[in-house]
Amino acid sequence: LAQDPRSLHLYVQRLLQNGPETELGANVHKRLLIVVDQFEELFTLCRDDVERRAFVDNLLTAASIGSASLPERAIDVTRNGPTVVVITLRADFYAHCAQFALLREALEKHQLFIGSMSSEELRRAITGPAEKGNWDFEPGLVDLLLQDVGDEPGALPLLSHALLETWHRRRGRTLTFGGYSEAGRVQGAIAQTAERVLQQLTPQQQSVARTIFLRLTELGEGRPDTRRRVSLDELTSQVQEKAGVEEVLKTLVDARLVTTGQDSVEVAHEALIREWPTLRQWLDDSRESLHLHRHLTEAAQAWDKLEGDPGELYRGTRLIQAGEWAETHANEMNALEQEFLAASQELARRQEAEREQARQARERLRRRTTRGLAAGLVVAVILLVLAGWQWQQASRERQVALNAQATAAAERDQA
Repeated sequence: LAQDPRSLHLYVQRLLQNGPETELGANVHKRLLIVVDQFEELFTLCRDDVERRAFVDNLLTAASIGSASLPERAIDVTRNGPTVVVITLRADFYAHCAQFALLREALEKHQLFIGSMSSEELRRAITGPAEKGNWDFEPGLVDLLLQDVGDEPGALPLLSHALLETWHRRRGRTLTFGGYSEAGRVQGAIAQTAERVLQQLTPQQQSVARTIFLRLTELGEGRPDTRRRVSLDELTSQVQEKAGVEEVLKTLVDARLVTTGQDSVEVAHEALIREWPTLRQWLDDSRESLHLHRHLTEAAQAWDKLEGDPGELYRGTRLIQAGEWAETHANEMNALEQEFLAASQELARRQEAEREQARQARERLRRRTTRGLAAGLVVAVILLVLAGWQWQQASRERQVALNAQATAAAERDQA
């Protein structure tokens, strides 16, 4: 497959030509259906770009009747080729396919969007497989299951949790009310699954999972905590960590603990927040920190929406608190939050520098004024001293003159 994008198509041709004849005869046009489930694993588990591209090119070549010049032309998927390719792809990975031009074109022309199941479809999803496997439900149990699930967006995953845990507690070939209650109904079942999945992750992945679940929780203010829908970008702290986050997120989605949209993520059921002891403990241990972090997240998003308006940046006490929090929680911030906090700190440094410059200018002015006043005082003192000396000198000269006059008068009188 890595050497030639036609490899899969050529293999299919040989397979169909050499395969057994059908009941309708040798002249019947035989075709091969290839189903690629969980196509998003191409982006979460495959780390080799060359291998990834080779896989996509081979699928597209086979689906387009195997033209050797496929990479040079638009894809021509028809109903007459020997190979039909069907892929299933989570909506939140749709954008990843854009890096492959021909795959993007194929998705534009040939896609079926699968929405949520109706109540009747959910009922058939429960009873149909049970009938095929010869399993029974106690009367009314299916109705109770559907009632407990309600209108949640992750209804099918929730039912899967509840049914699996109820099946483990079955009586013979019958799923019972007792087994369902013992499993914790929908709420308890999902909590048991969450703990099992968490324990299967590595310590580093558990840290990522903790961050994901905390971000997916809306902290209650005098009310119960609820689920919170977030964008995929909010879950990634660093660009280089994106693949690791996506891998853990896929594990949580596959375990039906989390549901995703084209650009959003949320927990499958608020029961997970209420009933999973581990998550409750995470929330209780970090509530004050989470309040501060959540405000930082919202402030950063508002700043981003206003195209970096400086008026939205942190200042004063809030900036100090956020800076102190970031020193021990840097790995919990995503790229936007880090950029926002850095911009706030840079603005604070500039403002502090400006205040310092103004203070220094005032100090220089004060010193100049003081020196001027001191110099003026010295001059005044000198002038005063000089004036006093001149006055004393004039007084002496006047006294000398008076004395001279008196002496002259006396001499005249004697004469």
